[in-house]
Amino acid sequence: FATKHETTELCIVGSSDPTTGGSLLSRASGTDAWTERGLPVLEFQLLRALCARAQEEANSPSTVRGCVATKQLARDLPFQSKYANEENVRQVVRRLRVQLSELGVEAILAVAPGRGYYLASPVTIAGSDRR
Repeated sequence: FATKHETTELCIVGSSDPTTGGSLLSRASGTDAWTERGLPVLEFQLLRALCARAQEEANSPSTVRGCVATKQLARDLPFQSKYANEENVRQVVRRLRVQLSELGVEAILAVAPGRGYYLASPVTIAGSDRR
């Protein structure tokens, strides 16, 4: 998945295995060189879930398109505990926001109170024209 937030482009790269981490590539818009940062399993899977939902709902007129409910994330993310809850999701969101903040794109991960989390910029499939 790829997205652009303000002046930074991001590309999320990893396998389809829901129990593994992946990489987050970033670069300033208009440049060629990518910087790679490894993401732990939960942070990567959270970002991947949000990208997938954003891609599925790309044509939705909603301003919070791609929103994934916190309870659903608690069920779907590969937490070690089978009793994961919304607080576990919030902890992963905080850790991912730290990673994104270091890249200058912390505002890309947004929350719709009572609804869940979403990405505040359009998401595409990297290497394709599909939106």
